[in-house]
Amino acid sequence: MIAIVAFLLPYLGSALISLAVGVYAYRHRSVPGGLYLAILALLETIWTAGYMAQRLSGTLDGMIFWNSVQFIGAVGVPLAYLAFCTEYTGRRPRHARRTWALAAVIPILILIVVWTDPWTGLFRGDVHIASGYPLPQLVFGDGIALWSYPIYAYAVLLLGTYFLAANFFTAPRIYRYQVATILLGVSIPWLTTVITMLQLAPYQLQDITPLSFAVGNLIVGWALFRYRLFDIVPVARDTLVENLRDGVIVLDNQLRVIDFNPTVQNAFFLSKSSVIGKSLAEMIPELGSILTAQKALAVEPVEFELETDGALHRRLYEARFTQLLDNRSIQIGQILLLRDITEQRSVHEKLQQLAITDPLTGLFNRRHFFELANQEFKRTSRFGHPLSILILDVDHFKSINDTCGHAAGDDMLLNLAQKCGEQLRSFDIMARYGGDEFILMLPETETEKASQTAERLRQVIESNRLETGNGPLQATISFGVATLNAGDPAGLDELIDRADTALYIAKNNGRNQIYTWREKVV
Repeated sequence: MIAIVAFLLPYLGSALISLAVGVYAYRHRSVPGGLYLAILALLETIWTAGYMAQRLSGTLDGMIFWNSVQFIGAVGVPLAYLAFCTEYTGRRPRHARRTWALAAVIPILILIVVWTDPWTGLFRGDVHIASGYPLPQLVFGDGIALWSYPIYAYAVLLLGTYFLAANFFTAPRIYRYQVATILLGVSIPWLTTVITMLQLAPYQLQDITPLSFAVGNLIVGWALFRYRLFDIVPVARDTLVENLRDGVIVLDNQLRVIDFNPTVQNAFFLSKSSVIGKSLAEMIPELGSILTAQKALAVEPVEFELETDGALHRRLYEARFTQLLDNRSIQIGQILLLRDITEQRSVHEKLQQLAITDPLTGLFNRRHFFELANQEFKRTSRFGHPLSILILDVDHFKSINDTCGHAAGDDMLLNLAQKCGEQLRSFDIMARYGGDEFILMLPETETEKASQTAERLRQVIESNRLETGNGPLQATISFGVATLNAGDPAGLDELIDRADTALYIAKNNGRNQIYTWREKVV
């Protein structure tokens, strides 16, 4: 009894391993190849279990019956193997159901011959029970139809192996380990059949083949966990476009990295062997949190910053997410497109800055001043707070241009903008109003403080000496000041007109002075 248990135990282990692999693969059947590997492992389990029952059966009829059960697995395994190879390598037939239905005709005919053999004798020939240790074994000769099985089986196996081998040479390096592991695991049982058929080993074909499933499936099982065979499925490299300037990262449904193109590899200094199979959060932490938040797939692109070479060097990326579907329109992952928009954003910001600033002085231009001033004016009117407008221009600016040149005049305006800007508060608004005129809006500022600010600016400009190619240049400025107080119904345009009128009066009164608008001006 102990000898029988010791004999059957390895076969039982082989059957259980095949069954476990089949269950695991079936649970991942949505992944290309998963369903067919599950069927393949189940058929191997039937083959092995049938062999165990055959050896335990004590009668010739019982042994023949269980031998026929084995052939359910034996004729199905090559076809399941081919289906797995085509699905896994992306060679799925266009009309899959019709193709596999036609392909099943030959194995079904072989099964019919096997199961009717007790009456026809076409397959097994001379059948009898021979003594064996520790259990008797079934022995049969070569029937007329016996060779139909190996011809069919090896032809189909070779075709499937060709598909896998071709995929091995075209797949990225990291996936070659995966494909090679599959090739090794599934080829071991068939290598043993070749060895036994050629009588290169002292074993019977029907004895060693079911046992070899354990070794083959252990290797495939190891691949399932080591290389995450069904969590990491190779994607055709054509979809990644190796030379694409945008970064491409392929993720599975568990948000783990399946593949990425050289753009990503070079931009983030990554090694495929150390990253494949890890979560996106481990690969690029800044992006992993975004993807987790956008797990339902973001319709709009998402932007994120990434430190590339120290805190002083940061790049801005735009990330777009889209579904990755198999040929049955089942989602098997996500594709993440990354575009470096650092320069693009920089140019955009510069263009925006140019659109709102005066190119000579760097101050806001007239158009943007009115955008900001209108917002501030509405706020001030709503809360009843004071607000002042100051308009200034350079005294005798035309004579400066005529005597010192336009370059000196430009230097004077630039210097004025800088000196005045240094004296203002962060929330004050200053802009070039036109030519040598500048306009200021001072929120929360009543008339007295506005006049004090104007006087301070006037003194700063008057005391400043600008060195030019024609010698030192000194200028003076005149101010017009107008204040909006609580209850005043004036609008922004009217307030600016008041300041402009006050400036005109300051000019007429001798320049280099400040005039504050009053209700009645003369």
